[in-house]
Amino acid sequence: MAYNFRHRSQRVRYEETRDGESDSNSSDLEYSTLIETPRGNGRGRGRGRGRRINRQREREHSLKRRQDNVTRWANRGGRSHRIARRNIVLDSEESNERNNNLEMETAPSSINQEPLPTTTSGISSSQKARRTKKTILSWLTDCRKVEDGDLVNYLTERSGPVTGRINNGAIMCNCCDKEVSVWNFERHNKSDRKQPYKHIQVYRDPELCSLQESLIGAWQKDEEQKRRAMFTYVPKNINVEEPVCLICGNGGEGEYICCHNCPSVYHTSCVNMEGVPYKNWLCHYCICKYCGVGGVSQHLSTCCQCNKKFHWACLQLQDRNCPSLYCGPSCKEIYEKLEGLLGIQNDIDERYSWRVVHKVDTIPGVVPVDENLRMEINAKVAVTWMLMNEVFETIIDQQTGINVVQSVVYSCGSNLRRVNFSRFYTFVIEKDDEMIGAASIRFHGKEIVEMPFIATDEAYRGKGICRLLMGIIESFMCDLKVKNLIIPSNVETTEMWKVKYNFDVVNNKVLKKNISSYNMLMFPRAIRLYKDFFNRKLVDMNAEPDQEI
Repeated sequence: MAYNFRHRSQRVRYEETRDGESDSNSSDLEYSTLIETPRGNGRGRGRGRGRRINRQREREHSLKRRQDNVTRWANRGGRSHRIARRNIVLDSEESNERNNNLEMETAPSSINQEPLPTTTSGISSSQKARRTKKTILSWLTDCRKVEDGDLVNYLTERSGPVTGRINNGAIMCNCCDKEVSVWNFERHNKSDRKQPYKHIQVYRDPELCSLQESLIGAWQKDEEQKRRAMFTYVPKNINVEEPVCLICGNGGEGEYICCHNCPSVYHTSCVNMEGVPYKNWLCHYCICKYCGVGGVSQHLSTCCQCNKKFHWACLQLQDRNCPSLYCGPSCKEIYEKLEGLLGIQNDIDERYSWRVVHKVDTIPGVVPVDENLRMEINAKVAVTWMLMNEVFETIIDQQTGINVVQSVVYSCGSNLRRVNFSRFYTFVIEKDDEMIGAASIRFHGKEIVEMPFIATDEAYRGKGICRLLMGIIESFMCDLKVKNLIIPSNVETTEMWKVKYNFDVVNNKVLKKNISSYNMLMFPRAIRLYKDFFNRKLVDMNAEPDQEI
């Protein structure tokens, strides 16, 4: 990056840093010649003036040599904090003799920015400018796979590739001196490969690797593997462990009933039962959805979309052409629609785009069709967690101790049905590859869809991003002819959901009965709201933004 400075007559003094080391190619003796010493009178005006001119030239020459060393380190991809181990203290006076501009190249971190005036909200403009963008590069920085200041370039066959440096979740491009996304950085190199993570190389002295290799390394870190690992529940003594109802999410007092085939627990009132039956009882996920018969002796298949079980013979009576992976044509349509959109960018306008993300597992021995897309989708899942973790307080399940928001974002599975979140997808809104809004969605066929979490990045609240995201989700569901969208709301936001987004409290007995047959996320003291797309007005995405979530 180039900066223009007014030329000054400078007194230069070097101070040792804490480690006392030097990265300069100059020796300590050469540094000592730059230390300002008292000037002698000399034997004559001419000789004294000559010595002053020589000392001035020596200072300028040595300072230029120092700047060249900095530039060479920067071009070699050296780390910014290694560029200058000695601090240059400039005690400058304006020179009346020379007014020409001096163009000077320096490392991005070698110039300290002064704090800007504080705004009325109490947050300084500089803090807002330095806000971490929710991008894949930000995630890689958090995983310590890359760092701000690392030199990058695009691997291309043409000469003179465009270079840049990683800065605040983006790339500071040298050709335009602006922060751009990895996709725009690829366009700056006039490439149409559409594989920026594969062809952008990162220089971390002495290492050289592609961004794709960094993605793989970050996704395989122990911390990331723990976040997406399946939770295995081991049932304990019912007298020791407090049960939690799968439907209402509440524990404590009440009459409970346990499924004979799985560890799911329900309030008898939540499943519309007057008391505990004497015979073995099976929940809705352990019986055939068509005939209602289940048990260990039954050969039941499981739908890969809704997780409901069914007899193959019962499915054939409903639809002979439906594959055995699904319990019916509606689940087949939903699954194929979601998987077909996975990771694909859909432009809304010239500013915003949206896409669907979901954790894509690697099957041993099977090579994915598009490895680049798979890694980018998984990285987007990790970025979604960065956004959700910043917006929501930590929600810990009282029975299992898992982080609920994290498990939903990473679509973590479990043998305990209540905390099995493997079928959650995330709809995200992006601005130039920066994630600014996200919503977690789970489909229970075409009758019911749930959305427990929706979030907007703090910097974009009040700009209509939540309304825009809701409009996209509702349009997607209307295309699939989904009937009801269910959300759990706290007391403070219930009225906002009613007025602004046309939701209503679930009081319909038929809808309550349908909800009781599905595994839906619910929180204590939350209010369950719904929106009937067949009878309610959809969100106007062009309306004026007001209160944001």
